[in-house]
Amino acid sequence: MYRKTIALSFAIFIGCAAVSCSGIIDNYFEKKAVENYVSPYQGVWLGTFSGDAEGTLKVQVYKAGNVEVTMISDASTETFLGSVLDNGAFLNTASQNTGFTIYGNLAGRNKQSMGTWKQNTSSGTWKLVKQ
Repeated sequence: MYRKTIALSFAIFIGCAAVSCSGIIDNYFEKKAVENYVSPYQGVWLGTFSGDAEGTLKVQVYKAGNVEVTMISDASTETFLGSVLDNGAFLNTASQNTGFTIYGNLAGRNKQSMGTWKQNTSSGTWKLVKQ
């Protein structure tokens, strides 16, 4: 009985160790994939927005897909953060201060992209060109 208990405990320990090692290895390779990722939209995108308001936009896409949006209009200048997905779609690109939000994606033709923007009851379109 004692030997069976020890053998069973050892088998469970070995099984758990194998699963833990597998998890550690999976986490390692997942972390490496994130570190090596380069957004296909990385770079500086410049353009304009128009509609109920007008101005210029600068979108800096960083290696990991994080974006920094600078919006300049007659009324204000502000910078806010967001991200861009692999398909070029903007994610969470809204100013916390004014609510200015850009929608759409960067996957346009010839490094030119278009989309829409909204701020409270105002809205319009934007165009960007990769520099």
